[in-house]
Amino acid sequence: MTLRNGSTATLWGLLDVVMGVIFLSGCGGGSGGGGSTPPPPEPNVSLSIRSLTFPQMDEGSTSSAQSVTLSNTGDASLSISSISITGADHGDFAETNTCGSSVVASDECTISVTFTPSALGSRTAAVSVTDNASGSPQTVSLSGIAVAPAVSLSPTNLTFASQTVGTASG
Repeated sequence: MTLRNGSTATLWGLLDVVMGVIFLSGCGGGSGGGGSTPPPPEPNVSLSIRSLTFPQMDEGSTSSAQSVTLSNTGDASLSISSISITGADHGDFAETNTCGSSVVASDECTISVTFTPSALGSRTAAVSVTDNASGSPQTVSLSGIAVAPAVSLSPTNLTFASQTVGTASG
């Protein structure tokens, strides 16, 4: 810093001249000068939908797949322990996925579910994702209704020509 008389001085030297003695205090720790440690990186799971409802299906037939996108919106890798179907009617639903055992930060994978009812009526279960994110397991509710297959006859009536008793018709 340049003084009016043309000489130079540091801020400390100038303050020392103007104020006398300066006392400083503070605390150190970490970068950023805030003194606090940033939180550790963590995964965070976001599911595109929380429930899947399948259309009415004939008992024993299989639905088209419905999909859920699992996104890791956190800043650390998501470790997946398991993805499974749980609940009362777990055997009526099946899942496949592209997740593997981990999903890196800012990435996503797809879980596809089909419905093959084994009994008539309302059927329920859930997709359960067990992982290292808070709130684990993450779940998606599943529901569907099984109905009896419809039977139809065609034609609805038959007319036979006259014939002799005890003979077979055509």
